[in-house]
Amino acid sequence: AKKMVEKLKREAQIRKREEAERKARDEAERVKREEEERKAREEAERKAKEEAERKAKEDKKQRGVWAVVKLQAYWRGRKARKSKENTKKLKKIAKKLANITENMKKEDTVGARMKSALEILLDSKRLATVGHACKELARMTRILPLFCIEAVEQNAVGGLLELMQGCNRSLPHIEIVQNGLEVLRNISKCWRTAPHVYKHQLCAPVLLQVMQGYRDIPRLYRSVVSLLHHGVRHFPNFATQINESGEQVQRIKQISALLKRKLEAAKKVASNSRSRSAKEKYITLKKCAASTQV
Repeated sequence: AKKMVEKLKREAQIRKREEAERKARDEAERVKREEEERKAREEAERKAKEEAERKAKEDKKQRGVWAVVKLQAYWRGRKARKSKENTKKLKKIAKKLANITENMKKEDTVGARMKSALEILLDSKRLATVGHACKELARMTRILPLFCIEAVEQNAVGGLLELMQGCNRSLPHIEIVQNGLEVLRNISKCWRTAPHVYKHQLCAPVLLQVMQGYRDIPRLYRSVVSLLHHGVRHFPNFATQINESGEQVQRIKQISALLKRKLEAAKKVASNSRSRSAKEKYITLKKCAASTQV
């Protein structure tokens, strides 16, 4: 009986000790987990703060660059107007502008044309009118940054991305895609409107779709690669969005591998042929492959 009692006491002590050790381990794990969560929060806050500071510096730099460019443009204009050689030319230009202004209608002004192009882009379903509107938008956004701001306010970025998403390889659609890419490029050059291009949820998927679908058309391919490179370089969130999407990364790898195969085939043809077109094709594919690697 004594041995049984002692055995039960030892078992109770062992269970008690094991329970204490388990509680100590649980407490240590809880403290460690809380410490890791605290460090993760601090790291996230630090990264957010660094990103905000970087963005503020980038905005300040862009504003400074924009101001310097404007000052240089005003000074060059003043210098050109004061030059005696340009006086006669400027008088002729002023006379032509005065005549045009007298005969100009309200719908012929750049503001009215910009407004009309935006309305057609967002509402019209006719291919010809939409193509003409894209061409007008490309021209207007290239002229003034204010038109880029107006285009963003009227949701032209989303409209263009949706339009390009539904385009095929027919000639009218190729022209629409080309003008759409030019509009997006013009908007991305303006520091106030550039973030609106790359934060749109359709931006990365549509640009990669265009990149894959028009990889054999150099002017379109290099335009879309330039847009992607600008976004990845200046907007870390855009780069993170692409890297976190396995489908988009896989698509880029497939395009790169396909271009490499085409480049090797074109190199063999160019080396064994005296045809000028074969060599030009090889040079074009080489430039496209190089831009993809960048």
